[in-house]
Amino acid sequence: MNNKGVGVALFGLGRIAQVHIKNLVADPRVDLRWIVEADVDFGKKVMARTTGLANAELIAVDNADKIVLDGLKAGKAVFCEKPLSMTLNGVKALYTLAEECGLPLFCAFNRRFDPHIRAVRDQVVAGSVGVVRRIHFVANDLQFPSIDYLKISGGIYLDSGIHEVDIVCWIVGEAPETVFAQGLATDPRIADINDVDEAIIVLKFPSGVLATIQKSREAIYGFDQRLEVKGTKGLLQMKNVRSGPSAHHCAGSVTYDPIHSEMLKRYEESYRLEMTHFLGVVEGNTDALDVNKADTVLATRVCDLCRLSDKEGKLVTFSP
Repeated sequence: MNNKGVGVALFGLGRIAQVHIKNLVADPRVDLRWIVEADVDFGKKVMARTTGLANAELIAVDNADKIVLDGLKAGKAVFCEKPLSMTLNGVKALYTLAEECGLPLFCAFNRRFDPHIRAVRDQVVAGSVGVVRRIHFVANDLQFPSIDYLKISGGIYLDSGIHEVDIVCWIVGEAPETVFAQGLATDPRIADINDVDEAIIVLKFPSGVLATIQKSREAIYGFDQRLEVKGTKGLLQMKNVRSGPSAHHCAGSVTYDPIHSEMLKRYEESYRLEMTHFLGVVEGNTDALDVNKADTVLATRVCDLCRLSDKEGKLVTFSP
């Protein structure tokens, strides 16, 4: 950090990075100096249509596999979209290095920063529903990602289900004692890459909470995100967030604006808030990261057990 603000290098210009670039440019604390993108022509196009990048330099790289590792070794605080690594050992190694270097390493579980989800969790912590007994999370994408992406994604549990696993464990405040997952490949292209596009996850916790997560790669009606927490004092629900506030009332019916059709619109605010949080930690204005090593390791371990449970078709015990 200098008198111009927090110096930032952005690696990659995928669809989520293009949300981050807008948030970084809009933040007066940030000096976005470098954009690293292997596809130079694409990088130039993104920069040309993004205001506020007059002083940013485009750098081409052929291999960015060790970005987090090299960033920490260079003495930089690191913000990384999940997953930090495709393996549990890789995740642990990166956090160990961050601890040795005394640097913030933030695995950006953006759902934690969604105001709707956070409001549910805050009410649970405040005791609004009493003792939690059941949690149910529905998380369905509008349409399949490309097969090329799915081939390298790590599978539905690590790629997508890790978000809901993290939220459920965050709400409950502990690790599960058992994990069960079952999936189905409804598309032969998904079966060909040994993945599933429909899945159910069941987590049982030592405190007596039973949680279910419903996942789907395709829901033709929109980006479907619903959360329900049942306790001894009542029920909390997060319903789908709609794309607008309108409700058309007429004889015999009411028509509402549709739910969001894509992830980036539904969770747009969460991406801004997670970056704001990270920058606060870098500046020293926020004491600690909201997602730490234990959180990331836990979510990764549970997703690994989901894959194992699905593969072997049986309940798996989570060992502390």
